[in-house]
Amino acid sequence: MKPLVVGGPTRPQLSGGPVKPLLPVVVLDRADDAGPSPLGPPRSSKRTRTDRFTCDRGPVPNTVTTTSTTSTTSTAIPDAERADLLSALAAARSALIKTTEGLSDEQAGERPTVSALCLGGLVKHVTSVEESWLRFAAEGPRGMNFDLPDGVTWDDIMAGTAREVPQWMVDHQAEFRLRPGEALSGILARYEQVAARSEEIIASLPDLSTTYLLPDAPWQEPGTSHSVRWALVHVITETAHHAGHAKALREALDGRRSG
Repeated sequence: MKPLVVGGPTRPQLSGGPVKPLLPVVVLDRADDAGPSPLGPPRSSKRTRTDRFTCDRGPVPNTVTTTSTTSTTSTAIPDAERADLLSALAAARSALIKTTEGLSDEQAGERPTVSALCLGGLVKHVTSVEESWLRFAAEGPRGMNFDLPDGVTWDDIMAGTAREVPQWMVDHQAEFRLRPGEALSGILARYEQVAARSEEIIASLPDLSTTYLLPDAPWQEPGTSHSVRWALVHVITETAHHAGHAKALREALDGRRSG
């Protein structure tokens, strides 16, 4: 898989020459790519720093009721389906994170194969994918930004004649490499923050079947819509898919197999 264009024909030239089209991974990665296996019974929604990246097991009640002499309160806990989905996502995250164990910042930025992928870049990209789709789950199409600069049209982008590249395309390019001064520890901490926010969003949404239109873009059919459930399953699939890429990169880097 090429890091800049997954499912798209070309990439932008950021200097020298016309701009060629770039289709963002967050939209073009397909949900029918290789995904994780079912992971068994639901888990508790109360997660520590560690278990956002692991899978535990056990029954999950619908609510927890706390009674005192003065009041009774009920705290919502994800239902069985949400708990299963969050558990699957935690397991996929864990598989990805394990491939970075023991790496220096320099190793995390190395590209040990003929592709342009590095382990730190993969974690950055998967973090961005999860954050974007969970914003979509919470906010609908306004949670995804595919705005173009003033005076630039999609025809310009697709024809490679745009005079300016949108910032989100530049940001997308930067996801796949470690820039000067970036540390693996900071990348992993950022991933943990996004994971925690994802759990909050999923727990707070009233219905996983809520469906939103995707923002207009030339790489998808007009009127395409997805449910919150679809978005979460897509994030699980993408995370597991890229965890497989990461395992191959780690073995090529130093021979270590991450399981």
